[in-house]
Amino acid sequence: MASLEQFSVLRHFKALASVPLVLFAAAGCAQASSNQNSSTVVLSALAANDCPTSTSSLYAPSALQRLLRLFEIAAPNLEQELMNLRPSQDGFQSNARAALFVSPFVRVKPEFVRKARAVMPMDVLSGDVEGEIVSSWVAKQGGKAIAPPPLSGSALALVVLDRFQVSWSQQFDVRRTRLQRFADARKGVILVPVMRSQRVVSFISTPERQAVRLPLERGLFLRAISLTSDMTGCAAFRALHQHDEAFHDGFVELELPKVQLSTDWVDLQAPLSRLHLSSLFNPSASPVTRLVEGSAPAFSSVRQNTTLEVNEKGTSEQSVVVADIPVGRPLQLVFDHPFAFSIEDAKDNVLVAGIFRGH
Repeated sequence: MASLEQFSVLRHFKALASVPLVLFAAAGCAQASSNQNSSTVVLSALAANDCPTSTSSLYAPSALQRLLRLFEIAAPNLEQELMNLRPSQDGFQSNARAALFVSPFVRVKPEFVRKARAVMPMDVLSGDVEGEIVSSWVAKQGGKAIAPPPLSGSALALVVLDRFQVSWSQQFDVRRTRLQRFADARKGVILVPVMRSQRVVSFISTPERQAVRLPLERGLFLRAISLTSDMTGCAAFRALHQHDEAFHDGFVELELPKVQLSTDWVDLQAPLSRLHLSSLFNPSASPVTRLVEGSAPAFSSVRQNTTLEVNEKGTSEQSVVVADIPVGRPLQLVFDHPFAFSIEDAKDNVLVAGIFRGH
């Protein structure tokens, strides 16, 4: 099962995008090709500064796209730029819910609330705007617990919580999960829990690379591709789609690490500037004219928080499809060194992507 939560906040005319994402599924790969769609463009902006490190990376472009849908309403002068960043309409439909936390001395324009509620359900709550209050609201919606966002001195917070839950089309057997060696040139060899299964999958297996494409329910799927030691960021995500024509179906013994990754509140001002949205942070000429009464506020920051878990489990309402297992010796498909992954829908919208290095 996979569950995604996206969380976005506007602080003192500050914006925070928090995305707790819980995924009881597996890892995949992110798209990057000459035919980039909007979520790939957003992913490229998020990953542009990713450089070789000893830690894993995690990005949730779909979370930022949900927040940008509300920015469309608040900043009409940026409408065209923001519309170009929308996910495909026929892609995965999430269950987003918004909240607007407003200090008593701030008056929100009714037009913004009306138009925002046409995009997604939204609560409007008046009172002191504190990070703990925002975290409490997320928990009351059934969201995964998150650290309070840095909202000290904020006058207004715009929150978007977006979650999904999705199961493997064919589950892993938890009884086969074992601690196995995982090699990273920067960390050496460590032990990580690895899920194991014999199944028919779409895969690539050559001396240079291993890749797999695994179906999830609700039209989603996961990709993963092994990386060379110096491959990070956008280069890693481009590799996920550079060899699509080489995938073929076959019977394999698949070994895929369980993943638990999380980020702190990552500042997104630089990625938004790469998306030509730097004017959102300009206090002297802010385009945010449809949010509050009075002078147009500028965002002091936009931040994102993401959590990802990958394991063997599913949900109680899942429908499991078991693939036939043909007779014969399976090919070994083992992910025992760093790999890039993503979860995508049928329209190649990237919900979440990252690089796993064992931690």
